[in-house]
Amino acid sequence: MQIVIQANGEQSYHEQAAIKAMGPAELLMEPTFDDALERFYNRGEGDFAVLAVVNSLGRVEDRIRHIVDCAETGGLYVVGETTLPIKHRLIGLDTGISLLDITHVHSQEPALRQCRKYLKQNLPYAKQIKQPDTSWSVEHIVDLGDPLQVAIASKEAALSYSGAHVIDGNQND
Repeated sequence: MQIVIQANGEQSYHEQAAIKAMGPAELLMEPTFDDALERFYNRGEGDFAVLAVVNSLGRVEDRIRHIVDCAETGGLYVVGETTLPIKHRLIGLDTGISLLDITHVHSQEPALRQCRKYLKQNLPYAKQIKQPDTSWSVEHIVDLGDPLQVAIASKEAALSYSGAHVIDGNQND
């Protein structure tokens, strides 16, 4: 079975939701919601698509409208729903680093917004860098190799990249 999802890295929240909803499968990853829907609906690739409708703050109505439009023209059916508790973690290369020494925090924009109080209180001087995906942010900081740059993502994403570690627990506001 092939499932089209929106994801840019290993163990993204989208991947976790797809596995929770459908079980183990071959995942066909696309960088954006629109690209994933295009691949599944217009190009006919994949057996199913697992799409996050309530993920990006402020875009929920557009996503629902797009899915309803596709369903009304035929060929797209909603066959299930799943929920996934989002538990953001601060992930870095050095578990002993002082939070005040961190210079950059990388993550997807919704994750940065969902952790804004934590970031303001604990990393007030760190520059927030918007990235395309939470799990991709972990891969990015590993590639950078700079222990002063961290990511916000899932614990599972940290476990997927050699050298990445959870350095602080649940960051959700």
